[in-house]
Amino acid sequence: MEIPADLAACPVCGGNRNSQPGNQAEAQRSASTEGPEVLWEGRYSLADMNLVWFGTLLLTIAMVIFGIAYGDPNRACPVWMHNPWILWPAALAIPVLSWILVFAKKLRWGTAVVLTLIFVGLGALVFYRDRVLQLPPLQYWSIFLAIPIVFWLWALCVAIYRKTIVWRLTPHRLYKRYGIFVRTEDALELRVIRDMAKMQSLIERFLCGGVGRIRIWSSDPSDPILVIRGLRDYERAFRAIDDARQKIREKRALITD
Repeated sequence: MEIPADLAACPVCGGNRNSQPGNQAEAQRSASTEGPEVLWEGRYSLADMNLVWFGTLLLTIAMVIFGIAYGDPNRACPVWMHNPWILWPAALAIPVLSWILVFAKKLRWGTAVVLTLIFVGLGALVFYRDRVLQLPPLQYWSIFLAIPIVFWLWALCVAIYRKTIVWRLTPHRLYKRYGIFVRTEDALELRVIRDMAKMQSLIERFLCGGVGRIRIWSSDPSDPILVIRGLRDYERAFRAIDDARQKIREKRALITD
């Protein structure tokens, strides 16, 4: 069967006779390697930790003042502080309450650890005051500065970790990439988002350089409440995520209809 040279479509298979195999392969290869469109990308801002740095600095100053007053031999502790049956219940009351709130999911475990270290440390200093006053100056001040040093190291580690967080929004998913030694990327399907909210406290507005947070409620069992914090452009990110979510809902509504 003779096929005319000017015929564009093949009468047997219906394919385009003018297309080149090499061009088709190149187009398929470029389409497969081309990633999804990025609607928004943002990183964690360390300005979100300004309150942590300020609080740790105040704790350091307070421990230095406490160490000076504690070392005064003319300043005696109240009698009840020498009774362990009164001292330790008083020192452990707030730590126990904080851990109860942690298990009730009303408080972060990091905050409970901080409160436990502070109050247990203060209780031990009061209870063993006579022994501590007999220590050399280097050992004496190492006890009082141990808690602030631990907090400075903890804040530094948290800052290094949070600086690795990168958020990326595509038309169908919200990605979170994080990790220092092991890079991990989580994905949240936009279609499972049930509600969203953007927030900015007074501390975030005036002390933390205007950063904000986005809270996302979804039907994802692994992370039903996702909090995106430390964003300078949180309003733009909120609009981008909400617009992408609405587009997916409109497409699903058209398909259902």
